Amino acid sequence: MSRRSLFGLVALTVLVAALARFAEGWRPDNRISSWVSRGEGARVLERLGEAYGGDEFLLLRVEHGSDGATLAWADALGNRLAASPAASNVVDPLHLPGSGDALTPAPDRLRTALERPLVRELRLADESNLDFVVALRTDATPAERTELAQLVDEITKEAAESGHRVLAAGHPLVSAALDEEAGRVDRTFAPLLVLLAALLLAILQRSPALALATVLPAALASVGTRAALHAAGWPSNLVLVAVGPLVFVIVLAASLHYAAAFRRALDAGMNASQAARAGLHEVLRASLLAASTTAVGFGVFATSDVEAVRRLGIASALGIAVGTPVALFCLRRVLPGLRVARRTARGGSSLARLAEHAAHRRRAVIGVALLISGAALFGARGLRAGTNALDYFPAGDPLLEAFLELEADHVGLSAVEVLVEGVPPKELARGDLDVRLGEVDPTRPVFGPELVRRDLESVSKATAPLLLGVALQKSGRAATVEPEGARWTVFLPTSDAEETRTLAERAREVAEHAYPGATVRLGGSLLGALDMQSALLATLATSLALTMLVTGLLFLLVTREPRELFAAFCVNLFPVAVVMLVNRLCYASLDASTVMVAAVVLGLAVDNTLHLVHARQHGGTTLAFARVAEPAALGATALALGFGSLALSGFAPTMHFGILVATGVGAALVGDFVLLPALWLRRSA
Repeated sequence: MSRRSLFGLVALTVLVAALARFAEGWRPDNRISSWVSRGEGARVLERLGEAYGGDEFLLLRVEHGSDGATLAWADALGNRLAASPAASNVVDPLHLPGSGDALTPAPDRLRTALERPLVRELRLADESNLDFVVALRTDATPAERTELAQLVDEITKEAAESGHRVLAAGHPLVSAALDEEAGRVDRTFAPLLVLLAALLLAILQRSPALALATVLPAALASVGTRAALHAAGWPSNLVLVAVGPLVFVIVLAASLHYAAAFRRALDAGMNASQAARAGLHEVLRASLLAASTTAVGFGVFATSDVEAVRRLGIASALGIAVGTPVALFCLRRVLPGLRVARRTARGGSSLARLAEHAAHRRRAVIGVALLISGAALFGARGLRAGTNALDYFPAGDPLLEAFLELEADHVGLSAVEVLVEGVPPKELARGDLDVRLGEVDPTRPVFGPELVRRDLESVSKATAPLLLGVALQKSGRAATVEPEGARWTVFLPTSDAEETRTLAERAREVAEHAYPGATVRLGGSLLGALDMQSALLATLATSLALTMLVTGLLFLLVTREPRELFAAFCVNLFPVAVVMLVNRLCYASLDASTVMVAAVVLGLAVDNTLHLVHARQHGGTTLAFARVAEPAALGATALALGFGSLALSGFAPTMHFGILVATGVGAALVGDFVLLPALWLRRSA
């Protein structure tokens, strides 16, 4: 190896390590508000935060069993929770106004609280349990939310060590779990993918130096994109954490084609410098076209209403657009100094021979492809947006178990906010809308201004009118009344989108019937999440349509005849159809992770297809498959194993994403080396 090449590899390694170290500070943020799509839902959620203090909360249940020691420990719990910077308000059944002062024994305060309407109707306490409700500040930072989640975990462990039990659940804890998973993927999967690619390429290429030179530029593009996002202040999340692996995958494909062309030139008798120049000349146009197509495909996500998806599109497009030419430039500087042994003449690649056989059996191949595509198209009608975050967690997960146990007891963990405006606050507080809304789901409680009024009157009817205004602003989870209207929190079971939407619309109808002249709006984090899932489906359809349009325009630049253009379209849609079919058969839903798979698979398929079309024009069909087979096989093997490793995750979105991408990589390879030759109708060079 020459000094220049050695220096180049060392410099790339140091740069990758430095950027990776900087990118370690990239913090995740999976708050529901960060997922909410733009539109009415986002505006209502913003109003909830400004006027009523937000709507996110978590619940801690202390099982006391009338044990004095446990009650004494729980007596200080409310203050500990209220001290968290993320908490705006804590509903503590042992310290409600009128339940006694600090000198009153905890059992006596509990007996008083059990008679309060607020405690009874929200089911905050009974003879065995105490429920503490923590409302979160709308502007609480991810770090503050993480600190609260850690406090809850500390309280739970402390209780277990003392012999009593605490259950904790709520969507802020789900967000904290998503943050942890995003960090885990970023810390382990991205480096694992690079390591697997390097090891496999070293084995298959039989040249560790060439494998290192191929992988390092792609790794530089990957960590560089993540570092840029960290520098720009864009936090990570369950979607954006995939940007590093995605950029690595696409840039690695370009590097593999260049490395393969370099080796072919060496085998033809050129020296290393000539081989590097000839290899770049061979693949440059196709690589840049493939990168442009893929970058535009991801860039389409920039039109999404979901902020996380929009940022993924922008970051991936820029990372690919910048990373691909930089990778080719780095390889051009490093390859001439590598000592790579020339290979003796070999027989044709097994993939190239497979392509030849497929051309002879074109009717069977096309028939199977049509069958798969038809099944995918038919099955796509049954795909739905996954909305139940509990489906993300593996069986036995403590948070999942706590959610299920508390849900079975019909407490409120998921909720829809009903905002009524245009009616005087006093009239709202004197109505019976909470009773009517309670009929939407009789098993779940409703929290609103009437409940606050009844609770105050149970303490002192004489002072209730004087305290009502202040209490409405600061009672319960957060404010229930402000000068322009009031809100009711309708608790619902955590379920799928269709059932939740049905119950929410029923709540709207009830409120509009109770106050005909008022403006009624539905809002809250739960509905925001539903809007996000619907927007993801729309994003998928839009991105595929626009990407195929751009792909078609770019294919027109390199194809010579309509048959080639038609074949390219079919081949690039085939792996997408396979992935959609597998997703429909195995999971039947799309979530924030799996909705990205189609774009990833499409990008991989476009890359090899463009190289095949370009090579075919400069040497015929047989030579095209022989040239592209090696980098395609190497890339597919490395990527399928790398993404397939995510199947070991117990976290459903991560596992599904890995399995589907690995499946799509294999399907793209089949499309390029089985379906494409069958559509080209060429049986010889």
